[in-house]
Amino acid sequence: MLKKKNKKMKRTITILVTIIAMATVATAQQEIVNKSWSNGDFEYHVLQEGNTLLFNGFDRHEGGFGFALNKQANGTSVISERQDENIIFYCFEQYLGGTMEYKVLKGQEVLLIRNIKGELVDAFVNGNLTDMLTSSVITYLAGSYSGTDGKVYVFSADATRVSGFGNNEQYTVEALYYLPGFIISVGDNRQYLVTGDTRSDENGIKLKLQPCEKNEDDFLEPRETGQLEMTKINWSSTADKTIPGRYPYTSVRVMTHGELKLFTSNELDVMRNEIFARHGHTFKTARYRDYFNETLWYKATVNDATGLLSEIERLNIEQIVTVQNIIKNAN
Repeated sequence: MLKKKNKKMKRTITILVTIIAMATVATAQQEIVNKSWSNGDFEYHVLQEGNTLLFNGFDRHEGGFGFALNKQANGTSVISERQDENIIFYCFEQYLGGTMEYKVLKGQEVLLIRNIKGELVDAFVNGNLTDMLTSSVITYLAGSYSGTDGKVYVFSADATRVSGFGNNEQYTVEALYYLPGFIISVGDNRQYLVTGDTRSDENGIKLKLQPCEKNEDDFLEPRETGQLEMTKINWSSTADKTIPGRYPYTSVRVMTHGELKLFTSNELDVMRNEIFARHGHTFKTARYRDYFNETLWYKATVNDATGLLSEIERLNIEQIVTVQNIIKNAN
């Protein structure tokens, strides 16, 4: 009698666990659908068709990107190619066969994509591509710069506002399809192509601002004269002021590929190691040991801070490494 009761109890528990898992997946699906998601390079709109979620995507130039997210019997959601006789959808190879997980981290909704090896290959956040580009550029530029023209330029950390070109002026951001970097338009008629200098290191971010003008085909092209170079001398951020370092937001929110690609590989090195430094990690590499020892806030307290990292910090480190590999392969 006791064995029969135990078997019945185990069966009941198994059924309850299955129901809870299915309910969790269903809830996650409801959180995903009818929203826009972006990794900073692409934007996807999500629709539901039965137990399948259909991702319809586009970049800043064209559409035709997409994939399907299929709920499995074990509760996981697996990514596959979209099949549609009228549209050819392109799905990135690293997504195929991988899984997607919905999470809310410090109020930020994210979709984490892992490949069949369990490695994080991308992260989407709730939002549209245009707004994300603007917010990413604000984060990237925020701080004070010394210009080769002898002036000091200050980019706001919480708005598209800059001083140094005249009064405190608004600027707008425009992505480019045919050139690296991005365009900022300051005031009414001053437009600059902004690119990061690959020689930048932990001593300062170097930017190149090339004046632009429209050609006969109405495309913006950089002029050969009037280039302005800037070196960042002070960093600023809207992140928690109690978090030290130049990139405090890497401990506050999940970064996207599109945002991280604005930085050079050297800058990403500093960003990644700064996350460890905030937890008192002891650096064995002289470059980072010397750099962080010169800051007022760093103090080595543990041999390895890996176990002290938050989930957001771990995800950002994975994202940074992935983007650095993308940059390396592109070069």
